Amino acid sequence: MDNTYNWISVNDRLPHKDGSSSIFVLVYNTYNEIIVRPYNEYHNCWYDEDDDDYYCKAVGSKITHWMPLPESPK
Repeated sequence: MDNTYNWISVNDRLPHKDGSSSIFVLVYNTYNEIIVRPYNEYHNCWYDEDDDDYYCKAVGSKITHWMPLPESPK
């Protein structure tokens, strides 16, 4: 079974690429929203659409789960 698009708890693991990138993923937050957010590996925090660190704490913030974005259409 492919787990590529299952929700992942921020308590289990965070997005990872190379240790210094911003990675765009779908996130689920405590407001029951599903939105796209960048995760900054270098600073270990989530950013909002204005590149602000509103969701700064990677674990224990308003974001509870994340999943990779699906592949773009071909």
